[in-house]
Amino acid sequence: MARASFIRFALIGVIAFAGCSGKKLHKFHDERALMGTQVSITVFCADGEKAAKAMEAAFARISALEAVLAKQRKDSDVSRLNAAADGKAKVGPEAFAVIKLAKDYGKICQGAFDVTVEPLLKLWKRAEAENSPPSPAAIKRALEMTGYDHITLDPGSLEVKFDRPGMKIDLGGIAKGYIVSEAVKALKAQGIDNALVTAGGDMFALGGNPERGGWLIGIRDPLKPEENLRYIEVSDRAVSTSGHYMRFYTVKGKRYSHIVDPRTGYPARNNVVSVTIIGSDGTATDALTKSIVVLGPEKGLAVIGSQPGVEALVMTWDGKKMEYFQSPGFEKYLREQK
Repeated sequence: MARASFIRFALIGVIAFAGCSGKKLHKFHDERALMGTQVSITVFCADGEKAAKAMEAAFARISALEAVLAKQRKDSDVSRLNAAADGKAKVGPEAFAVIKLAKDYGKICQGAFDVTVEPLLKLWKRAEAENSPPSPAAIKRALEMTGYDHITLDPGSLEVKFDRPGMKIDLGGIAKGYIVSEAVKALKAQGIDNALVTAGGDMFALGGNPERGGWLIGIRDPLKPEENLRYIEVSDRAVSTSGHYMRFYTVKGKRYSHIVDPRTGYPARNNVVSVTIIGSDGTATDALTKSIVVLGPEKGLAVIGSQPGVEALVMTWDGKKMEYFQSPGFEKYLREQK
């Protein structure tokens, strides 16, 4: 590889020996603007050229999937499906897989997760732009165009069909976690055993961090996002965090959650300000964080309890006091900052 290719990522130091081979591991880092956020990849590798090639493969995989799954891309599978006059279209295997998973999590989360919320999202975005909340009649009309159980999938032809007029989907609540997990697979295919891929509130820790054992991740303070309230240490785990503190709708001076309750058509109306999920799969952790913001701590943790190997931390704020709710196994991941 040419020397110029190494300029795009940083070598951060020699930190360990690679087992019996005796080769020193180095930390390499690169980041790019993708999926509407800053995506960063950190890998440990003895060979700088191998690290650069692996990160390039991971970023290429992210870009390819974004082109298929992003509703903002006019030529994406999602956009073609949403624009289909007859409410049906054939999509690629990746889009089909994510839509199927979205339907599965709609059922698991008792309707609190629903990728057909696009008509409701558009309604609330317009409400913010016009500084006027939507009427109950407008909410009702939008709800009549939603419902994950009104998506029909044909595995043979990869055709997706909407059973209600006006239905459209937004995979933003699940696609990022899926794409991060796919980026990790790309790294593994290039022989990388230790890496961290981060995209906004979604990340995946591959293997360990030779500097300390696991990957230390900070959980932001919802009231002071520049600070961390908790730290967790993970290896071979996906971590997703969602909440109201970074994104929200503002209508007539009032803040509303950017996460809309698909069952009511209104932004989530509880005191949940942050949810962090740890699991083996980024698609699951991404979808579950959005669902628990909607369900609240009690019902949300009941859902988490039904999912093997998944743990959660839920923070609520009533205007005076922050409260913490967590699944029984979350404690083992908590660490003091070092």
